[in-house]
Amino acid sequence: MGVKTVLAYRAGFDQNLSRPTPAAVAEAARRWQQKPRTGTKAKLTDVTLIAHWIHTAVSARDCGATPSPK
Repeated sequence: MGVKTVLAYRAGFDQNLSRPTPAAVAEAARRWQQKPRTGTKAKLTDVTLIAHWIHTAVSARDCGATPSPK
């Protein structure tokens, strides 16, 4: 599944996807954890956390932590 597909589904395309600061990620994670949920499938839509996820995945791939697709 492509990153654009996940992003569009979760938050739309018109978002600031620059690398968030550690403090911004921590605050967004705190807000998300405190958000009431119904059922077991919580949908992550916070753009700060999505941007963090994208940058972390790309960094992991670039440093060889995950295999690149062939």
